[in-house]
Amino acid sequence: MKKFIKEPVVFSATAIAADDFTGHKYNNGTDATSGANTVTHYYDRMGIKAAIDENIFIQAADKRSMPKRYGKTYKTSKWLHILDDDNMNDQGNLVWDEASQSYVAAPERGGYKALNKCFMDHNYDGADTAAKHAAAQADAQAYLDAHGGGTPIEITAGYTGNQYGGSRDIGYVAENMPVLAEGASGVNRVGVTKITVETSLKRFGNYVEYTDEAEMFSEDNVQIHYREELGYMAGQVYDDLVQIDMINGAGVVAYTGTATSEDTVTDIMAGVQGYNLIRKVEKQLFVNKAKKTTSVIAASTKIATTPVNAGWTAFIDSDVKYDLEALVDVTGESAWIPVHKYASSGSIRKGEVGAIHDTRFIEAPRMMFHKKDEENNSLQADVHYILYVTPDSFATVGLQGANKIQFKAKAPGKADFTDIYGLRGFFSYNMFYAGLVLQPERLAKICCAAS
Repeated sequence: MKKFIKEPVVFSATAIAADDFTGHKYNNGTDATSGANTVTHYYDRMGIKAAIDENIFIQAADKRSMPKRYGKTYKTSKWLHILDDDNMNDQGNLVWDEASQSYVAAPERGGYKALNKCFMDHNYDGADTAAKHAAAQADAQAYLDAHGGGTPIEITAGYTGNQYGGSRDIGYVAENMPVLAEGASGVNRVGVTKITVETSLKRFGNYVEYTDEAEMFSEDNVQIHYREELGYMAGQVYDDLVQIDMINGAGVVAYTGTATSEDTVTDIMAGVQGYNLIRKVEKQLFVNKAKKTTSVIAASTKIATTPVNAGWTAFIDSDVKYDLEALVDVTGESAWIPVHKYASSGSIRKGEVGAIHDTRFIEAPRMMFHKKDEENNSLQADVHYILYVTPDSFATVGLQGANKIQFKAKAPGKADFTDIYGLRGFFSYNMFYAGLVLQPERLAKICCAAS
């Protein structure tokens, strides 16, 4: 079968000569045969988005919600354990009042307890309260001396509602054990305390306004850009609200060096002293029954890896991280374990950068601090924070059935009395927010200076 072969078309040199073309030409970019060029550069409309930090603090907050049509106040109950120092109430009863020879409720005016006997101020004559108290103490001591010795226990209002409370002193606990004698009745009553924790929802929002000409003549698609920027801003504002409430709500507060308040902080986290301060905060969280947020990362067969203890999570900024990396432990070895040396990377949290002892640290690029300036002139240095947030210590409250963040928009074109010609548009966001400190004793912060 014969193939059809298309012969190439050959143009003569004179047919394609540049000098023969007399149409519109761009030339060197600044002039043209049809007139001067005004756009002499390429504009990349993809743009470069500024680096936006991810929400860091929200990952540590619990979530609560309340239904609509119940007001703006959210309340929840917190029950104190009976053996808790904070369970101060007058529901308990002191076993036996020696003077009145009867069972009595917890006194409001104090006294002394000796074994199962109580010597209360109101049983002693005289107007001088101090003298009454001394007489009660003397009688209680005499009773103890007659029954094997010991030291009387001072009674204050609400003392007996928690038996021996959270004390770990073996003598104190032994003396306050709820012993029952044969045929006992109406003794060792304890009390319970319920605390109501509440917060109120507040609305936050921002908006961007633009005209129809911004859309008509701008090189960018401003509608997309404005929406994106407001979305980023809304997320950052929400995260900042969470952070402020966490820092202000911390019930366990420690300071570097000899400082006793933020006003007196001057020392950075340094040496073995900084390492021990972290250990002290960890110890207090353990005593306060704060739950650990991470599990053990066991040793592995990989080269130069380190096992990491189960522990608590703390938020830091870059300045504090710089100092923590130089801490040494009680043996003089480096205390900092960078995240790339963890034996496993399976349970690393967002922003985690390293660990010391039982604390794993998350670096927050937008971490706040107290700046020493005209508004904080009582500060001796900028005060930075190492913020511990444990499970069930803090929650955010949302409105049930409502979107977390609501976006609204109006494009130019529609005229009304606020926009006579219909030339303006806007984008906005609004959101409800409320933070709730559930257990302040399980929120902790170290206040320190930074290099």
